[in-house]
Amino acid sequence: MSEAVVVVEGIHDRAAVLRAVEVDVLCTGGFGFGADVEAQLKRAYATRGLILFTDPDHAGEQIRRRIEALVGPCAHARLTREACRGSGRLGVEYASPQVIREALAHVRRPTSQVRFTMADLFAHALTGHPHAKARRRELGARLSLGYANAKQLLVRLQALDVSREEFEAAMAEMGAVSL
Repeated sequence: MSEAVVVVEGIHDRAAVLRAVEVDVLCTGGFGFGADVEAQLKRAYATRGLILFTDPDHAGEQIRRRIEALVGPCAHARLTREACRGSGRLGVEYASPQVIREALAHVRRPTSQVRFTMADLFAHALTGHPHAKARRRELGARLSLGYANAKQLLVRLQALDVSREEFEAAMAEMGAVSL
């Protein structure tokens, strides 16, 4: 299988990615993509695989879920909200080439192994703690998972091949908080 195809939402996102790296990029044109884009996604997934690289917002997450429902588990590249703000808006198109290269260098691939439970999140103050939201945001940035609530973080940790060692190292770097 040759190099995976990067999937973005719009033409400005595509231009930003191409300024940063030399890859093949497909644009969905947003959430309401039609049968022609579906066919392109299916073909690219079957022949090369897909890296989903959507905006870190609700619409971007919906597009990721729609594509995975259409084709199957995909690899994911993510940006933090802070890394892609511009003109009062949020999007891959506003990220610097360096940030885009870094996100694509830290792609997460799906796995079926269960490594984490809600008890892990509680033990590390990622849920059920006054600073849990900030800690999840920081962990998401450190592990290229994006921001997620506790349930979604658990899904991403398990689905995107985060090792126990990688998780524990990130938590150690973040430091402990009193429970």
